[in-house]
Amino acid sequence: VVTIYQQMAMLRISHSDLKVTNFVVDDQDKVYLLDFDGATYHASDSACRRAQLHDRARLLKNFRRMPAVLALFESELGAVVNSEYAHA
Repeated sequence: VVTIYQQMAMLRISHSDLKVTNFVVDDQDKVYLLDFDGATYHASDSACRRAQLHDRARLLKNFRRMPAVLALFESELGAVVNSEYAHA
């Protein structure tokens, strides 16, 4: 999940509806992201950063009742946001 988020950030794409039901795991534990009808390519770093932060918040909302999982995703996604946009 974090790798997909990171790849989208590098490509300047936001999803707009990151929730657990939009991720599918196959029988070989490969993760796929679905539902790209609201996805957007962003021409500027600043627009992409805002949209990625929205995506991050939407994804983290899924784990409100699972503090350990929430903390892990907050840490991992925070590192992606900070590394991808350190120059923004």
